[in-house]
Amino acid sequence: MPKTRDRLWAALFIMLSVGVAVMVYYAAGRTIQNKAAPDMEYFRSMRTWGPFTSAAGAFIIVILLAGFLKSIATRTAQIKTEVAKRTRELYASESKMRAILDGAVNSIIIIDQLGSVQMFNRAAERTFGYEAAEVLGRNIKMLMPEPYRSGHDQYLLNYMTTGNKKIIGIGREVRARRKDGTTFPIYLSVSEVETDTQTRIFAGMIVDITKSKEADEELRRISERLSLAVRSGGIGIWDYDIKTGELIWNEQMFELYEMRPQDFTGTYTDWSGKVHPDDLPSTEERLGSAISGEVDFDTEFRIVTSSGEKTIKASSITLRDDVSGRPSRMIGINWDITAERKREKELQDLSENLKAARDLAETASRAKSEFLSSMSHEIRTPLNAIIGMADLLSETQLTDEQAKYIKTFQMAGCSLLEIINDILDLSKVEAGQLELESVCFDLNELLAGVGEIMSLRARQKGLELVMARLPETIGLIGDPTRLRQVIVNLVGNAIKFTEKGEVAVVVDVLNSTNSDIELRFSVKDTGIGIPKDKLESVFERFTQVDSSTTRKFGGTGLGLTISKRFVEMMGGQMCVESEYGRGSVFFFTAKFKIDHECRYPLKPAAGKAKDNVPQAEPPELKPLSILLVDDNEDNRNLIMVYLRKTPHKIEMAENGQIAVDKFISGSYDLVLMDMDMPIKDGLTAVREIRQWEVDKQAKRATILALTAHALKEHEEMSHDAGCDGHLAKPIKKAVLLEALAKYGS
Repeated sequence: MPKTRDRLWAALFIMLSVGVAVMVYYAAGRTIQNKAAPDMEYFRSMRTWGPFTSAAGAFIIVILLAGFLKSIATRTAQIKTEVAKRTRELYASESKMRAILDGAVNSIIIIDQLGSVQMFNRAAERTFGYEAAEVLGRNIKMLMPEPYRSGHDQYLLNYMTTGNKKIIGIGREVRARRKDGTTFPIYLSVSEVETDTQTRIFAGMIVDITKSKEADEELRRISERLSLAVRSGGIGIWDYDIKTGELIWNEQMFELYEMRPQDFTGTYTDWSGKVHPDDLPSTEERLGSAISGEVDFDTEFRIVTSSGEKTIKASSITLRDDVSGRPSRMIGINWDITAERKREKELQDLSENLKAARDLAETASRAKSEFLSSMSHEIRTPLNAIIGMADLLSETQLTDEQAKYIKTFQMAGCSLLEIINDILDLSKVEAGQLELESVCFDLNELLAGVGEIMSLRARQKGLELVMARLPETIGLIGDPTRLRQVIVNLVGNAIKFTEKGEVAVVVDVLNSTNSDIELRFSVKDTGIGIPKDKLESVFERFTQVDSSTTRKFGGTGLGLTISKRFVEMMGGQMCVESEYGRGSVFFFTAKFKIDHECRYPLKPAAGKAKDNVPQAEPPELKPLSILLVDDNEDNRNLIMVYLRKTPHKIEMAENGQIAVDKFISGSYDLVLMDMDMPIKDGLTAVREIRQWEVDKQAKRATILALTAHALKEHEEMSHDAGCDGHLAKPIKKAVLLEALAKYGS
């Protein structure tokens, strides 16, 4: 298209030139004709054709001028169109550039040679807090704090005239000023932008490095703290070049290994030469495995120094690889754990000593339990005969003097039995072997039973015994036997230490919900009281307020100790308030569950409480064939006398082996089996009898353990062996008959 236009313009120029030449030729001819040779033929012909020629030339010129003018108009329109197009393109390019600059993450500011701001992008607005309109056209110094503000103009002038650079094309860290007046660190990079005008333009890129500086400062503080920790903790840092064998130590490493820096060659042997010969092979093997990437370098070894052996804990911080991926450097730490290992050894020795002491204590505890169990058995066995025979004698015709003697026997036997029971209870509590029952009982019925038991003793001393009663019957879940034992003990002590007046039992409800209740039991007396300096010791075992050899009141001092332990197991506490010569109040709290459907009869007390409750013989007894097994002749005779007036048929065996033989060859409804016997003990005999019954598919006989072993674990052992019940010696005649009636039916 441009070539076509050029050709058109050339043709028009030629035509215009021809027209002008014709007109000039005609005009020149007329002039010559008129002045020089008007009659010449040539000029005559010109006169003839001249007008036509002039007219043609003029016409051509007019045509050419019109075309020229039209061409100029067309060209002008084209130029305007091109200018508009170029203007739009320039505007689009500028808008695009502006969008790019505004979208930049970093601040970009453009100034002219006078320092006037020409462009201020969005990032700069965010960084400095100014809107672009507030900055454009103003001097860049408004964004500078001192001393940069004062020196900027001179610096810019110096660069413009000399070309000396301080920041342009280099970049450096300076400080800037926000709109709110605060200053902050920036990294500034300035470059001069080339233009086709005489105006010089400078573009600055700004990065806010506030967070970076804060991070650097925090890193510096951490580094200082780490350095302090390393120095104060005696942590040595080492850097080992695996390829060259070069070893670098920090100051603490020299202190750990007790080496002078001037004696350090920086080689592997500086370290290996200090390691204990016995530990070096395993340590080097561990180091090699760590370098190969198999394990982490985390080990202990001994070193030999001038001051002696040390135990060093070593571990690697990092393992660095070279460009080929092979390990090139290892950095790690060492610290002295000699004192730590020494303490561990001491603790281990102490632990072993404690374990030995514990084992010894457990052995002693087992020995004590076995001793108490054995003593209980050995004492209960003759007591069974003493108390039983005394009871039998009391049923015969006696003189008053004989009845008095028999009563003394009975009281002495019961007192001795109470002491044995107290010692066994205390032993079980201290060994953690005593567990409370959780059965339903009626508290009012329990209190009434205690009143019946203790009222005779109170009347004998002329005292009034007042027993509390709750206004309504409440079914409680707990251990009625131990609760009764505590109340009986407190009431018994109150009666013993009171010469006149009364003993009162009071029960108060402290807290109560639909499912739980907390009660406080108080036992008040008008007795001799307790001195203030003795109040704290009354609950200690084997302790009496009057410990003199001439004391008036006897006792072992175990009752209160055991009672206090029972109360604590019930979730309560026991305390005492007393004034010497004016009486005492022992009170304790206990927690129970409430069972609104509980209507079970109260269980009779075991041991001493039950022994004091008279039991009537059943009116009718089913005849039983009984095998009585006991190695003690007195006990066998006692049981025979107990059952002499009953319809039962009794055979006897002196040990477990005879009992098994007789049971296999005979036929028995019930077996009374002693546990501790020669040749074959009762537990073994029971197991063999039960096995024989299974093998022969024989009818299962009732077997009752009748033994002086009265501990809970003994009862469990007899039950596990196959016994149906457990009767403890000494046994009352009524209790035996009741058991035969119960199990024999």
